[in-house]
Amino acid sequence: MNERKVGAILSYISIIGSTAISLLYTPYMLKVLGANEHGLYSLVNSVVIYFTLMDLGFGNAIIRYSAKFIEQKNKEAEGKLLGMFFVIYLVIGLIVFILGIILTHNVDFIFRRNFTREELEVTKTLLILATVNISISFIFKIFNASIQAHERFIFARLSYLLKHLINPILMIVILLLGYKSIGMMVGVLILNIVFSALEVGYFFRKIKVKLIISFNNLSLLKEISIYSFYIFLNIIVERINWSSDQIILGIFLGPATVSIYAIAAYINTYYRSLATVISSMFLPETTKMVERKASNEEFTETFVKVGRIQFIILSLVLSGFIIFGDRFIILWAGSGYEKS
Repeated sequence: MNERKVGAILSYISIIGSTAISLLYTPYMLKVLGANEHGLYSLVNSVVIYFTLMDLGFGNAIIRYSAKFIEQKNKEAEGKLLGMFFVIYLVIGLIVFILGIILTHNVDFIFRRNFTREELEVTKTLLILATVNISISFIFKIFNASIQAHERFIFARLSYLLKHLINPILMIVILLLGYKSIGMMVGVLILNIVFSALEVGYFFRKIKVKLIISFNNLSLLKEISIYSFYIFLNIIVERINWSSDQIILGIFLGPATVSIYAIAAYINTYYRSLATVISSMFLPETTKMVERKASNEEFTETFVKVGRIQFIILSLVLSGFIIFGDRFIILWAGSGYEKS
């Protein structure tokens, strides 16, 4: 069984396992945090997700161009690509941190209409922690991208599996210890640092590509920027479509309403993640197909195969939710969340 098949299996095990654990711990989290603080936690996550726009589509481009150089067996070009983007992401991480500080200082102005003084202070602390987390994610982004470009899906998906299984368990422990949303955000930050360090270790031990800090090939950067621009447009639409709603609700209606909406957003996130598991693993392969000038028939066969698997899985889940969705939400989240 090849890396891609094992990676796909591990990905679905991860999604099923982490979703099951999350479904079990979410009612407890709602009970401990209460609607308002849960709303604050969800709201901050919706705000900081906009910082991922600073990726500018480069993350996808790194995988695409790394796969191209791997197919060409050009390690020097790959090393220069990764070195260049390591510096770029360091700068992006710093910019994100500065933007987070600026945003934190304007929390009072943005959310004062429906937030108490205590809620505003909690929001500020959560924003700082979440900003640090996003900044660190940018700094280590090239290592994850390189691992995927080399199609080391077993490690990538096993790491993803462990992280998403440990996360809800860690959240339960934090809540049992008496900490609330701030403690949860600290836990997420620590978990991200640990798994980022694992990816860095794997990269240097197994991938063994030397990072070469060089900006000599500006024509390549220009080519990547043109490619990334269209990915960036897609990311903008994605963020506006899926993240702006909770921010608007927080400004005009307060954290309790955000909490109700967030429950529906959780379900939506779980569902969407099912759709991207398989397709996300085919970017390196399709890049190599382009390099070896595969025929349109080969591309069509690949896309149809992936699309068919996605459709079968998604249609099964959707039909179940259409039939049992209302009763499930009430049973899962409890009274007060009927609108979810």
